[in-house]
Amino acid sequence: MSDLDLLRAFRTDVAPPTQAVLDDVRHALVNRAVAPAPRRRPRLRLALVTGTAVALILGGVAVHDATAPRTPLPSGPVPAPVTAADRLILAAALAASDADPVPGPGQYRLVRTHGWNEVGTTRDDGSLLTYRREFTTETWIPADDSHVWYLRHTFGPGTRFDSPADERYVTANRPPENGSTVLQGPGGMFDENSAPPAPGWDRPTGPWLAALPRAPRALLDLTLARVGPGVVKGTSPDSRALGQLASLLDTGLVPADLRATFFRAAALLTDVRVTENQAGLDGRTGVAVGVPPAGDLRQEFLFDPASGEYLGQRRVRVADGTVYASQATTVTLSGAPGF
Repeated sequence: MSDLDLLRAFRTDVAPPTQAVLDDVRHALVNRAVAPAPRRRPRLRLALVTGTAVALILGGVAVHDATAPRTPLPSGPVPAPVTAADRLILAAALAASDADPVPGPGQYRLVRTHGWNEVGTTRDDGSLLTYRREFTTETWIPADDSHVWYLRHTFGPGTRFDSPADERYVTANRPPENGSTVLQGPGGMFDENSAPPAPGWDRPTGPWLAALPRAPRALLDLTLARVGPGVVKGTSPDSRALGQLASLLDTGLVPADLRATFFRAAALLTDVRVTENQAGLDGRTGVAVGVPPAGDLRQEFLFDPASGEYLGQRRVRVADGTVYASQATTVTLSGAPGF
């Protein structure tokens, strides 16, 4: 009988652990591994956990026979997890424990997104010219999200071109107009002339988000079904799924428990990998993860490994590693907009 069989026999009246429990235990082990080593001599303790007994093998951690000779513990810090899946699972547990900001009387949840989006214009010969424009979107969401929302979308001031010739053409023929547009509407419906679309991926509401599965595999399968199979415009299904999860996080509406599921679902993507350990985005630094692209641009998802906070998304040129387009998202509490 193996050690694992003994553990299973210890409490045969308890159901097997759920995947969520396994994920949380995995997080605890990884989190313990990355903590600084204590200065005093480490002591080995045996803890009996009431309920399900879980045995995991993770990065060299295993269950051993208590009568067997003990191997001395390492004196230095254990290396941090380096795989994207480990980092995402750790971020998931941190995100789950992060309280959502709750607006008080007269307050709003302010979701601010700043970045660079691709725009296009048609040259005189009919060919398409694309470049990037800087933008900022600010959305004030009341505590009761059926009440009036406020939105301010600002274009400018920056522009980025692929060549001096493109810049000269746009400047001379179709110069972009900078400025802000201010909108308001109940429940986030800013267009009074059209019927509101049904809640869904393009219009996530509280009840719709609450109905999404909290099981990572189920959520990932749902997301992959949403983005469709095959290569589309140089993007793979996994790349589009990562972008879809990021786009929902950009709304600032995803609650903490679902954010954790998003991270765990991203960890299940085929070939997900860390693309940069110190990725800068709008003045903040975090870990960037992505999947091998099917085209020229790699979709990436950025988060703070210390807090589990989602930072934003970006698309990076595979050829030279430069950032092609990006958007960084912050969620804070604010008073009513001053306009």
